[in-house]
Parts: sequence; C-alpha cells; structure tokens
Amino acid sequence: MKKIISLLFALAIFSSLFSFSAFAANTADITYKFASASSGNWHNCIHNWKTNASQVYVRTITTPGNKVLARTMCNVGGSASNQTYNSNGYVTLANKKKYAIKSWVYERGDYTTGSGVKVWLSFKPSATGLLEGVWSPDWSQTGTDVTILG
Repeated sequence: MKKIISLLFALAIFSSLFSFSAFAANTADITYKFASASSGNWHNCIHNWKTNASQVYVRTITTPGNKVLARTMCNVGGSASNQTYNSNGYVTLANKKKYAIKSWVYERGDYTTGSGVKVWLSFKPSATGLLEGVWSPDWSQTGTDVTILG
C-alpha cells in the first residue's frame, strides 16, 4: 500500500511540474484598417482566436474625429453577440492610445476545442475617414500607458 501511495504522490508531483496549456495566449498584434470608415456605422475587423479570459488589447493609430466606439464580439449559440463588459455595451477609444477591454467573450462565446473562441472588434467612428490600429485577442498584461476599460 505504501508503494502505491508513493507512486501516486510521485505521479502527482511529476504531472504538476510538466503541465501546460493546450495552446499559448494569442497576443500578436493584428492590424485593422478601414480607408473610409463612415460615422454612425459599425465596422468589423478580422476574426481571430481568443485563448484565455484576459482583456482584448487595442491600440488606436488613426481615429477619425479623435474617438471611436468599440465592442468585443463573438458568436454565442451560433449568432453574433456583443460581449463588452459594461452596461453601455461599448467603450470609447481616443486617438493614439492603448487599451485593454474587459469582455465575456471567452466565458460565453462558442468554444472550439483546441482553438478557443473566435473574437472580433467592431468599431463605430465619430466622423468619416481613415480608421486604423492594431489589436490582439489576448492581452499579455504588460506594457505601459494601457488603459483598462470595461
């Protein structure tokens, strides 16, 4: 009996030393660019995989009218759903700033085994013009001058 308990204990320690996530956080910057984003309309960026419950990172580069509304989106039950973590359902982003947006995407979105949840940002500029920046589905929780919203 002692040998079995010792073996189980050794296996538990060994497995905890070598456990790891099935896939890494998706923190690479993805460019979004709308040459003539029209005010009053929502513009969706490319979809990508969210692999953890961290905030969604976005850095604005050019924002027409110096501000833009943003939503974190994913499919829930097969339908597009706004999962921004606040009562407004959107956050306001200023020009040339960095943000980490809280959302329910990972917790509520349609999960695909081995990949995560498909997420995208939807933007609504305050004026018509060039709208561009970078974003990543998973925030690395590092960097300076990052404003947390949500």
